[in-house]
Amino acid sequence: MTLVDFKFAVPTVLGKSPTGGGLIFTPTRRYSTSADPETVVLPKGFPARVPASGLASVDLEPNGLDWCWEIKGSGFGIPAWTEYVLVPEGGAVPYKELARVDPKTLEPSAAPDPAWWAALEQAGLGVHATVDPDDPDVLVLHYQSWQTDPADDLILIMPIQGAQ
Repeated sequence: MTLVDFKFAVPTVLGKSPTGGGLIFTPTRRYSTSADPETVVLPKGFPARVPASGLASVDLEPNGLDWCWEIKGSGFGIPAWTEYVLVPEGGAVPYKELARVDPKTLEPSAAPDPAWWAALEQAGLGVHATVDPDDPDVLVLHYQSWQTDPADDLILIMPIQGAQ
């Protein structure tokens, strides 16, 4: 098994703030391991909660030559996303270092950023991610929200905290 470490944050007026949400991990097809070749592991997802601290770790089986992991995320204060990653053999690895792939070919994604960021940017939602320069293990989610001030005609634009 490989321990995948997650660390999420969102921008705030004062810099960044950790954010929590939920993740679902699903192998893209059934598989067996060399340690237990008689058992067929079915492609059923399992959930993991990322607490408000933004920190979580999940043990994942290294993928085989013909499958990868689907990761679905939601509740971080941004639209839900789906991405496909390769998990290396053993040890611990930061989530941001997992290779993103096309689930049909298992070839690396053309874009250096996960495909879901490109889709969000293309949709015009103004959401993008950067690596925190002060802590390269933190992925900072950038997005804005707006509301009108009932007292006048001003529009207030502000970063919002991730939903729990």
